[in-house]
Amino acid sequence: MNLNKTNIFGSIDTPIGIIGVLAKNKRILSVHWTDKIFKPTSPLLIETLVKVKNYFNNKIGFYSIPIDLKKTKLQIKILETIMDIPFGNFCTYGSLAKKLNTHPRVVGHACSINPLPLIIPCHRVLRSDKKLGGYSCGNGIETKRWLLKHENIKL
Repeated sequence: MNLNKTNIFGSIDTPIGIIGVLAKNKRILSVHWTDKIFKPTSPLLIETLVKVKNYFNNKIGFYSIPIDLKKTKLQIKILETIMDIPFGNFCTYGSLAKKLNTHPRVVGHACSINPLPLIIPCHRVLRSDKKLGGYSCGNGIETKRWLLKHENIKL
């Protein structure tokens, strides 16, 4: 079996549920919540899951993980911009939209289809009134609230 052409998977238990990572062609395709623990089967999966574990131990950093975003150019630009929001900080849908010359709803949509939560920290994007907005991962808003609290982001 050639792992460069096959999807590979691993998962880890976290304070907010079991998080799985899917990879193909030596790139991370998705991060998602699952119901079973699977031992990672490649160095890339091991490295990524160690970084997930470290995030929950306040040792931040998802830098240098090779990712594969199969999205439109604008969605990729939005998601890459979200990757630049530092741990413990947030921005608004509106401020991102202004920076990228688009509409806040377009930013919200890109967040809602983010295949790499935590790596692309869309939980750090809030409404202009500092209310949470939406969150499509884990247990939705409850998970977003937990992640923001974990990062000591005051609302």
